Amino acid sequence: MSTQLIIDVGKSAVRAGLSCGGRAPIVVSREPGLPPATAGDGTAAARLSVIVDELLDLLGGRASTCGVRHMLFASTALLDAQARNQLADAVRAWMPAAAIAFCDDGIAMHAAALDGPGTVLTVGTGIAAVHRTVSGEVHRADGWGPLVGDRGSAFDIGRAGLTAVFRAVDLALSTALREQATARFGEPDIGLAVKLLAQDDAVARISAFAEDVVALSSSDHEAERIVRDAVDRLVDTVDALRSPGAEDVAVLGRLGDSYLGRVLRAALVEVGYRERPAGRSVFEIDVAAFCAGAYRDHIDHTE
Repeated sequence: MSTQLIIDVGKSAVRAGLSCGGRAPIVVSREPGLPPATAGDGTAAARLSVIVDELLDLLGGRASTCGVRHMLFASTALLDAQARNQLADAVRAWMPAAAIAFCDDGIAMHAAALDGPGTVLTVGTGIAAVHRTVSGEVHRADGWGPLVGDRGSAFDIGRAGLTAVFRAVDLALSTALREQATARFGEPDIGLAVKLLAQDDAVARISAFAEDVVALSSSDHEAERIVRDAVDRLVDTVDALRSPGAEDVAVLGRLGDSYLGRVLRAALVEVGYRERPAGRSVFEIDVAAFCAGAYRDHIDHTE
């Protein structure tokens, strides 16, 4: 494996992994991530360029990446050709010899975790479900973003939790979710509602509340209902991709190791899937082999 740099672009954080000569990757992270709206407002390339510069500083400065031969952006926000070219032009000022590729983060997660038939479901701020058939065809479901998709995601759970909180305010009820929301955000009133709506990192902030909802779900009926509903939606998404002989499934993401993840895995096994542990992290992908292999039709390159 040649020297490579992988940038994992999420809504809540952006991570970078630098691998030199096959050694274990050095991974750094920067919060918040890339707000979903930037994918369509023309600012994504400029924002990512600044973020990448910050991550390079954390990795030891631009000099540490001058020998990078392959670079991969795995992003929840799909960039159009103009944004990809703008970002590549900025990056080549630091890494002139690098071949730069872009893909959906769900595709990269599948290559890292399974790299074979089956489904990888990533449950983070958003969700992505990617399935590979026995014949090698690659399909995906959901990952449509917080406004029209991401069913069962941290954002979906956090929003449902906050909806329950503000309903409790309307009914003058004291609930465990309301207490937890007050501890995290402050008093749930019209000021908080407006503030959450107006902030650039609203998706990340609302998604963070999912951790509280999941933590309460073992003792609070309302939180448990929200988590169970999310599990049902996630199972439906995996089922939408099912194909014969490809029943392996790996569950990843920030909620994958939580109570929700345990309930989800049990529910998937119950309907005939085989649980598979993740094989590698996304930063252990061999970028050159990845770009030339089974996922090549789902990868974009710049000139």
